[in-house]
Amino acid sequence: MKEKIADLNKNSSLALYQQLEQEIKRMIREGELGAGEKLPSERKLAADLDISRMTVHRALNNLEQKNYLKRKQGRGTFVAADKKIGLISPLASFSREMEDKGVKLDSEITSWHLRQANNKEALVLKLPDRSEIFVFVRLRKIEQQPALREEVKIPAKFCPDLKPADLEKNSLYDLLVNRYALELKEAEATIEPVSLAGDIAQELGVAAGELGLFFQQLTYLSEDEPLEWTKAYYSYEKHKFKFKLKKSYDYNIKG
Repeated sequence: MKEKIADLNKNSSLALYQQLEQEIKRMIREGELGAGEKLPSERKLAADLDISRMTVHRALNNLEQKNYLKRKQGRGTFVAADKKIGLISPLASFSREMEDKGVKLDSEITSWHLRQANNKEALVLKLPDRSEIFVFVRLRKIEQQPALREEVKIPAKFCPDLKPADLEKNSLYDLLVNRYALELKEAEATIEPVSLAGDIAQELGVAAGELGLFFQQLTYLSEDEPLEWTKAYYSYEKHKFKFKLKKSYDYNIKG
């Protein structure tokens, strides 16, 4: 391993194992760790970074599950074979699923701010201090009934003149690609069941405590630079949908 893993920030609100995951993924994306390259042992990584071996084990285990790393019995941990990844987005698939079914899908912007990113936002979106971001909440409706509540954060440098009206009837991804000529590469997303809190449940028109799904997604540009961080809540009390994730998403690129 040619490059040393950067020291972790023990004062950060982001857990140490998550910081280690992010740093190893960055090193893989930027070519500092190549396909097939062997990582130091868990014991050595823990000693070099002054963290517990359990923390290292958790980070490496997560990266193996996400196919960034591959463990070989008796030999060690290696960077997985390189592979091309298209944008896989359950949130984009939600919109496309509705379109394919001919279902009317509307968007209502319920909150819109242009402000400086806080420490966590700057860390996740890899921004310098005092960078401005758009933060908006979008309520997605199926046949005029609330179904999905999204909180989206985008660095203002990518789309400085973005306005709420742009998103009332347009796909966010189509706007980013067609108007701002941004080349989206991939998205990392997690989905988990949750009990909907009072304010979220109220926006979705269901009782507090109802079951729902929580999506969290980070979308990257082709230069492996974070473009969009979205947190979304979906109520399946009223609606049910399924989606297929393909290697690449059709952005409807014009011209």
